[in-house]
Amino acid sequence: MTKYLKRYNQDKEINIESFKSYDGLYNSQSIFYDKSIFLISASTSGGLINYIQKNHPEIGSDEICTLYYMPIDKDSPIIQERVLCNLERNEKLNYGIPLYDQSKKNEKCTYCENHSTPISIIGDSFNLDEPVIYARNISASKYISKSLKNFVEVFKLNNESGTSLKVSYSEDSTSRKNYNLYIDYENIIRNIANESFKSHKSKLDAYINQYVPASITHVVHLNDKGSGLLSQYINNRIQDFAKNEVTIINQSELKEDTIASSSSGSILIVGSCISNGKNLLYLSRFFRNYENIRLIYFIGINRVSDPNKFAELRTNIKYGLYGPNNSSLVEIETINCDNSSSNTPWEQELDYLQSVQEELDVPSKFINDRIDVLRAFSDSTNRGGSEKIFYSSIGGSELEIRKNSAFFNDNKYYQNVTQSDVYFTISCVLNNMRNNNKDGLFQTSFVKNVLDPFVFNRFNDGIIQASLF
Repeated sequence: MTKYLKRYNQDKEINIESFKSYDGLYNSQSIFYDKSIFLISASTSGGLINYIQKNHPEIGSDEICTLYYMPIDKDSPIIQERVLCNLERNEKLNYGIPLYDQSKKNEKCTYCENHSTPISIIGDSFNLDEPVIYARNISASKYISKSLKNFVEVFKLNNESGTSLKVSYSEDSTSRKNYNLYIDYENIIRNIANESFKSHKSKLDAYINQYVPASITHVVHLNDKGSGLLSQYINNRIQDFAKNEVTIINQSELKEDTIASSSSGSILIVGSCISNGKNLLYLSRFFRNYENIRLIYFIGINRVSDPNKFAELRTNIKYGLYGPNNSSLVEIETINCDNSSSNTPWEQELDYLQSVQEELDVPSKFINDRIDVLRAFSDSTNRGGSEKIFYSSIGGSELEIRKNSAFFNDNKYYQNVTQSDVYFTISCVLNNMRNNNKDGLFQTSFVKNVLDPFVFNRFNDGIIQASLF
C-alpha cells in the first residue's frame, strides 16, 4: 500500500496490523486505529463481517472491504457495499465461476460416490496436520490378476534358458539406466524356440504376419541388444513377402540423411521393451517430415507402469497428417510394472556395504561375500540378479516360496521359480495398487493409503514379506 501511494507522490506511512489468525477479532477487547480499513481476503457468506460488527460495533461496514467474494447459499448485501472482485457467476455476461455441487451432512454427496475422500476443515483452513489414513489389503481378485500370472508363467525360470525376470541391471546402451525390475528380452529372443516361450512366439509370428506390410523398406530399432535381435528375427520372417530389400538401422546411428526424405513405403520401429516411450516419441518427431512413409511401432513387451500413461503415449505417437490413426502401434505382451530406473535397492545396499567395509579394521568375509553377489548382478552374462537378491534366513537357507500361493496359477511353480520371479510378481501387484486412485495405494496431500499390517499375517512366506518391504 505504501509503495502504491508513493507512486502518486503521496508520502504517507500506512500501519498494517494482522488479525493473527482471527485472535484480534475474537477478542472483543481489541482496539484498532481510527480511519482503519479492514481487508477480508475471501468470503462466501459475509458472516465474518457480521461477526466483526457484533464484537466491534465501533467498526462500520464502509470500513470493511472484501477482496474476493463468491456467494454459495445466498447473497450478502453488506458485502456488496464494498467488494473488490465479485466472482459470482453471471450467465448473461458469461463471467464468474460456476459453483461446485454442494451437500450438507447426511445428504447424498456426488463426490463421495465418485470415491473422493471428505477432508476435515477447521475454521477457514484445510486441516493438513492430520491426513485421512486408510489401511489397504491386497485383494486377490483385483490385483493378482490372471494376466499377471500368465505373464510370469511364460517368462519365469525354465530349465533351458533360466529366468527372464530379473532385478537391478543396466543395459549396455547410451542411457545406462539401472532398472529395479529388468525384463531380459535378449534372453527371450535368443531362446524363442524354447518350449517355455511357445505362446509368446505364436503371438509374435502372428503379429508379424498381420502388421508388417510388404512395402517395408527399413527397420529402425531402439539402442539395446534385445531390440536388435528382435529386428533380425522380424527381418528373417518377412523375407518371403517383402517387396524391397530391408535395411536395419540402430536408432543411435540414425541421422538426417540416413533415409531420404523423398522415400516412400513403410518403416518398422522395433523395441524389445518400453518403460516410458521417450525413444518412440523421439522417432515420431524425427520422421514427422517424411510425408510418403508410414510408421509401424512394433513392441515386444510394453511395461509402462500406468495404463493411462500408455494411452497418452499411444495417442501422441499415432497422431499425424491423417489424424489420430496416422501410424500403427503393436504390442506383443503388456505388463504394468515398476519402471524406476535409478538408485535401485541393491545399488543402495552395495554403496552402504562398501562404506561399512572401508571403516572396518579387519574386512568382514560376510560383507565381502555379499558385495560379490551384488556386483555380479551387473555382469553382462548374468544381466541382472535372479537368486540371492534377499538375505538368507537365520538358519542360513535361501528364501523360497511355498506351495498354494495366490500369486501363481497352480503348484507347478513350486521349486521352479527364482527369487526375482517372486519379487517381480509382488512388485507388479504393488504397482497396480499405487496406480489405483479409488481404493488402492494412490497418495495425496490429504489422504494416505498404506498397506494394512494384516497383509503380513495373510501372506506369511518370508520371501513374500521381503518383497513387500
